[in-house]
Amino acid sequence: MTATSLIPEEVVAFLLSDDGFDLREDVKCWRNWRKLPVDDTPALLSESIWSLWTLHSEFRSLVDYRLRVSKRFAGAPLILPNYKRATDLYIYPESLGPRCRIQHGHSTWVMGKIGSDFLVRHNCTIGHHPTKGAPTIGNNVSVGTGAVVFGNAVIGNNVSIGPNAVVDMSIPDDHVVFAPRPVIRPRKSGLPPMQQQAAGDSPSASGGPQEQPRPEPAATAG
Repeated sequence: MTATSLIPEEVVAFLLSDDGFDLREDVKCWRNWRKLPVDDTPALLSESIWSLWTLHSEFRSLVDYRLRVSKRFAGAPLILPNYKRATDLYIYPESLGPRCRIQHGHSTWVMGKIGSDFLVRHNCTIGHHPTKGAPTIGNNVSVGTGAVVFGNAVIGNNVSIGPNAVVDMSIPDDHVVFAPRPVIRPRKSGLPPMQQQAAGDSPSASGGPQEQPRPEPAATAG
């Protein structure tokens, strides 16, 4: 018995079907992301999904989502071999386009309507607001570590949301979103940090350095 034969035949059939287009694109995208050979042939696709399944817990969670929302597997979660999934990764969007990538999926929620070529990192929340609903995210959007997108925000195409940014407003196409820079100031002589705060020491009062325009960060390596 080969390793790839452990994949149920119905999963392979789904992967190669029209209904399995999004998952098939995910497989090819993740292979390309990891600089591995990419091919549409059934044999290599079957081998590819198995190799990604065994190596990446985030990919397992993504496959679970694809199978869960399909009509074929709605009543059969975790149909593939029971490897450990990513820690605290919850994928429950209303829709999710093909070629989704998850880089370190720890402590991440993905909700809303999300387009194709989506990249999300760890400690992120794409979340639902109790009165404002959930975000709508366009194509080719990346979300940096620790970022939060919530409410009825509409995020355009080709948008990069930087680490720790909090977004509850709409962002047009072709924009970059940054979190505020931390403030760096000298410590008041003779007082420990907590006493400085109690004394009302602030950047403006102490003449500390003012915030400067933030340069665009380099792209995060995959």
